[in-house]
Amino acid sequence: MYGYARTSEAQFDLAAVVDFVRARSGNARVNLIGWSWGTALAGGFTAANNGAVRHLVLFAPLWLIRNTPSMTMMRWAMAGLPPSLAPGAHLSDFRAISKAEARQRWVRGLSASLAEQLMSQAEFDSWWNALSSIQGKPGDASEAVLSPNGVIVDLMELWSAGRPTYEPERIRVPTQLLLGEWDVDTPVYMAQELFSKLEQAPYKRLEVLARGTHSMVLELNRIELYHRSREFLELRFL
Repeated sequence: MYGYARTSEAQFDLAAVVDFVRARSGNARVNLIGWSWGTALAGGFTAANNGAVRHLVLFAPLWLIRNTPSMTMMRWAMAGLPPSLAPGAHLSDFRAISKAEARQRWVRGLSASLAEQLMSQAEFDSWWNALSSIQGKPGDASEAVLSPNGVIVDLMELWSAGRPTYEPERIRVPTQLLLGEWDVDTPVYMAQELFSKLEQAPYKRLEVLARGTHSMVLELNRIELYHRSREFLELRFL
């Protein structure tokens, strides 16, 4: 047994939330927005439950990774090479991410001045303090937070091995793909490949937004991201 959720398990939680919202609101369908690994959850749920979804927005969409599992770990977890896993073995339930590592990963590839513009160190500190109050390790000098390893296992065993967790060809609702131009976690080729597979979507849109990273939702230009997604969600399609 392990203490993290894989995609298939996390989708049960998403299904429960959707059922609750539909029952509470009285609406037959909901709008879904997914971010990063959450796009696999939202996309997978929609592919299996088109009748429950009105519009689908996927920000920084995850698709097949053109790297080895070791490169996946380096890109996604900033944690070096994983140990070889024996059959039946698994990673620990959580990994600790220090404040310094998180900041470095967020702005890698950007100059110090540009990173400060997108999200100042002071703003990052405030956000990290709020996050660590929920997921932190009390008394830890590195100010680390604990993050579950389910996503890492999925990336290593599935997405890096050409095995997506859902079939976008089964999505039959209007779908928007959004990402920032400086996203190195889910680069543009992923969105382009996913876009080409949305064969049954009655309408689909792919937009690359300027001056944003994988975490644009928290950055200076986040309002543009909000406007783009809201505009799409308010549209009606024949």
